[in-house]
Amino acid sequence: MDLRLQMRQIKRVGLLLNWISVPIKAVNAKESDGTREFFYAALEYFINLHTNKRHGRECLLRLICENSQIKYHIGLFSEILNAILTPGKENLNQSYRQAVELGQLGVDCVKYYAKCPPGDNFLDHLIHDYI
Repeated sequence: MDLRLQMRQIKRVGLLLNWISVPIKAVNAKESDGTREFFYAALEYFINLHTNKRHGRECLLRLICENSQIKYHIGLFSEILNAILTPGKENLNQSYRQAVELGQLGVDCVKYYAKCPPGDNFLDHLIHDYI
């Protein structure tokens, strides 16, 4: 193969690698990328959409509260749900962290978040089957 052709191919590969490379944040990065906040907002929106009520935030908080009462998550799907329903280090609305704390204290999440009774949203069945 011609050396010039090889050099052009190497340049193209280099350009492609530069184009597709995405900076990866360190695990302990101090700034949030906003994905959890976006995901929680999307969940609240879909809960509102499927229940014809406006209690998406309340339902998500109840699920976060109930999830924090589970000591051991067994199975991959349960662990994924736990990762989703456990607020990380992001700068989120304090109500999410409060829901975790209430659950860890053993508060009755259903009574505390009474605007969202069990079975009121599409996530209830999915989550109670796996956590």
